[in-house]
Amino acid sequence: MRLFLPAVVIVAILAYLARRFLGGRACTPVPPHVARFLDGRLRHAVQPPRRIVERSKIAKGMCVLEVGCGNGAVAAPAARAVGDGGSVYGLDIQQQMLDLFKRKLQKPENGDIRNVRLVAGDACVLPFCSDSFDAVYVVEALGEVHDPDKALVEMKRVLKPGGILAVTEFFIDPHYSRRPAMAKRCAAAGLILSATAGSFWNYTLTFRKA
Repeated sequence: MRLFLPAVVIVAILAYLARRFLGGRACTPVPPHVARFLDGRLRHAVQPPRRIVERSKIAKGMCVLEVGCGNGAVAAPAARAVGDGGSVYGLDIQQQMLDLFKRKLQKPENGDIRNVRLVAGDACVLPFCSDSFDAVYVVEALGEVHDPDKALVEMKRVLKPGGILAVTEFFIDPHYSRRPAMAKRCAAAGLILSATAGSFWNYTLTFRKA
């Protein structure tokens, strides 16, 4: 593992640089075959989902939406964080990812999770009423959306007044966005920066809906 982790990080950084400077920056969703890594030991070691949940200010009793939930690597611990009095909606544009998430929830170790609702949909046209959620979070998925600015406006729309939007980015993601650029983009959508956590390599920004 000591040699494997640095090797994976180096390869990921090279892939990121190649896609950034050689033109391969198309905004496409993560393919389902990558799901094993998204919820694997390596990802949990370098970017623990529970830490993302904590940084995103998700708490008991909240009604929460994850945009681009994938196979549920973060949504599952988020569901435990909100408890029986809360709920987590996982939205993804790929039905295959949602099917993987369903299978994850059916495993014996996740039998305590009963407050997750899975929805197939587009981040730019969220299928929810305005002022619906206490918190919305997105983990390394905004760069895969075909119109990130429109998606941010939609996320703001479905937030309750005073609700939280949390955006997490990780450097090895090919669509990584630097913190100042992300803060500027969210501010343009009318969101107010309230807290920052992490470093250049792995950060979470939280915003409030005025």
